[in-house]
Amino acid sequence: MPVIVSKAQAPRVVVVSRRATAGIAVKDTAAVIVDQPAPVATVRADTRAVAVVGKGAQGPEGPAGPVGPVGPAGSGSMPPIDFAFGDASPAVVLLVQEPLEVLSVSLQVEEAFDGTGAAVALGTTADPDLLLPPAFNAPGVLGVYETAPRAELPAGTEMILTIAPGVGATAGRGQLVITAVPIQ
Repeated sequence: MPVIVSKAQAPRVVVVSRRATAGIAVKDTAAVIVDQPAPVATVRADTRAVAVVGKGAQGPEGPAGPVGPVGPAGSGSMPPIDFAFGDASPAVVLLVQEPLEVLSVSLQVEEAFDGTGAAVALGTTADPDLLLPPAFNAPGVLGVYETAPRAELPAGTEMILTIAPGVGATAGRGQLVITAVPIQ
């Protein structure tokens, strides 16, 4: 917590909670002592006491914004799909509600798969490698792997995630982010 010492009148100490304080202005400050000086960028000798500003009560939740078939209206991003080495596979991770074109698929390996021969694929029932073939990623290596399949999927298509954790797997997890636009 910052401690402010004023020399304008008799010395006084003001203790302010960092968590509850959004900002503070002080008049005629002789010294500002902070328990962690790193956040202090500037101390001005001639300031005026304005107010101690605290966070107010949170208001009611506003109305939800428009949501399209592929995420917030116009964004094209679908909710991320999290998975791990022990998940059932193959698994339906998304059901296409209306015809769309998949522009990109991004796979982020957040924890490397430790099994020998680990593989991840994303596709459809008819073509399990359509959107993200296993040859385009390395789940045993941390990183982000991206494809741009530009595949058109009709309404009712199931997106299938296939995870082969590899022999002897005990760890591994990742996340898929799909970007798509409706076909008009």
